[in-house]
Amino acid sequence: MDDRERLNIVIMQMVEHNKVHVENYAKWARFAKTNQLDGAGALLDEVEKLAAHVGITLRRCLSHLSLAEPAGDIEKGI
Repeated sequence: MDDRERLNIVIMQMVEHNKVHVENYAKWARFAKTNQLDGAGALLDEVEKLAAHVGITLRRCLSHLSLAEPAGDIEKGI
């Protein structure tokens, strides 16, 4: 396995790990808003968007490596 293949594997794992974070931020944002904690919910929504952007950037990195991308919606970072 060369360095490019190794990096591809690591970044794919990062994409999958980040997807879990995005889902958790959304879940807890809904929880906060449901429990009248709108300020915290809004901030968690912002964190979710930032984490989704991280996913998009990681996928761009995979594309740059010219190797297969993991399945998912590149525009949503998942």
